[in-house]
Amino acid sequence: MSGEAARMVSHSAIYGAGNIARKIVAFIMLPIYTRYLTPADYGAVELFTLLLSVVEVFFGMRMGQALFRYYFAADSKAERDEVVTTVLAVGAGVSALGAMAVAGFSEPLARVLFGEALYVHLIPLIGLLLVTQGVEDFGLNFIRAHQRPWLFLALNISKLVWQVALNLYLVVWLELHVAGVVLSNLLSSGAIALFGLGYTLRYTRLRPSRRHLRVLVAFSYPFWISGLFQIYISFGDRYFLRVFTDMAQVGIYALAYRFGFLLVEFTWGTFANIWDTQRYRILERGDAREVYQTTFQYFALFTILMGLGIAMFVGDVIRVMAAPAFWPAADIAPILVLAYVLYVWTLFSNFGLLLAEKTRKLAVASGITAVVISAGYLALIPLLGALGAALATLVALTVELTWVHAQARREYDMGLPWARVLSALALAVVLYAIAEAGPTELVWSLLLRAALVGVFLVAVLFSPLLPAEQRGLVRSLIRRPARLRGVAG
Repeated sequence: MSGEAARMVSHSAIYGAGNIARKIVAFIMLPIYTRYLTPADYGAVELFTLLLSVVEVFFGMRMGQALFRYYFAADSKAERDEVVTTVLAVGAGVSALGAMAVAGFSEPLARVLFGEALYVHLIPLIGLLLVTQGVEDFGLNFIRAHQRPWLFLALNISKLVWQVALNLYLVVWLELHVAGVVLSNLLSSGAIALFGLGYTLRYTRLRPSRRHLRVLVAFSYPFWISGLFQIYISFGDRYFLRVFTDMAQVGIYALAYRFGFLLVEFTWGTFANIWDTQRYRILERGDAREVYQTTFQYFALFTILMGLGIAMFVGDVIRVMAAPAFWPAADIAPILVLAYVLYVWTLFSNFGLLLAEKTRKLAVASGITAVVISAGYLALIPLLGALGAALATLVALTVELTWVHAQARREYDMGLPWARVLSALALAVVLYAIAEAGPTELVWSLLLRAALVGVFLVAVLFSPLLPAEQRGLVRSLIRRPARLRGVAG
């Protein structure tokens, strides 16, 4: 492992910890939310999340990837300032227009979301949250571009503490219910947005550029289209569940979905913070294909291990953390976790399209996935409710991975080791099925599930799921972790 690779791993771990701190508040607050909010309240919060996600796609510009792509391609400090300034100006300006549009259409939006004029007074706050989250994301991306992982981690931990404190005060103490959740998100996001903006302006001279505007928009607009489809893929099922079932089903399903998102945050959310920039640099190496293959193999096995761990113990976690009304989520979460294992592999596999700047094909992929998932919603949700929505998601994300990998491979074939990866995934599914058929008494169930996770680890370390050289390296580092420093050198 080279010094650069070791640095990439260490930075990825720090960024990942920051992302986890940023997102984990929903899990920390689960025991509070599921006791101070009804399933219908929790469903309302999820529909507000859907509204924010949709307007963010329309008014958020999706220029994060463009920032990284052209910031590191710039030849001078002045050109980097032009890229940063243009991304900030366009993103903040369009978000402000979005906030005004949301406020102006509060009542119609409430009727579309809830079927009646509920929570009209909260919808303008979602517009403000659109602005604060846009500036917050921009500031954090700029900090990543500056390669300041510890600052990134500190800011996200600060937001976690601030948001938890606000939730306890507003939801528990003042008993504001849904309004308390919305306000805590707005205030915590606003604080981080102000800091990120100040940090950016400290290191950047304001240089808006029409030339860069055209390039950035041309690169980003397919992400805008793809993002719209992706929000529909990730959150549209809540709306179908509200139409075909009830708000309680929406709340139960939303809880199950948290564990799919948790898988993404622990895997891609950790990895992508450094991979977004390093994958372009690796291309310059003579052994680039081998690096991509090895990296994907480790990453894929890690995602399978995380997914297996979440699926094995999600039922016990939900029963401990949530009120009984939410317990049916335990039957749905493993399907969504499997679906998102495939989704993060799609994000790795699309590199050929990014490299060739054929981002329009990513929008096409999302459109195909949206069509497939819509058919699944209409066919399965009326029959199976939340379980049908989860199955539709699994099928659609399988289609997306297959199509994106095939298209990206035409542009640049990384030679990803699918046979080993899919064999490992099949083994994990079998081990989960064995656990589900095992004892239901808590102690014996936990022991069996822990043992089966151990079986997966042994299989990785002592079977051809990893090449012999890599198995030997991993076993050596497990026996003597101190060697990692020597390997990194």
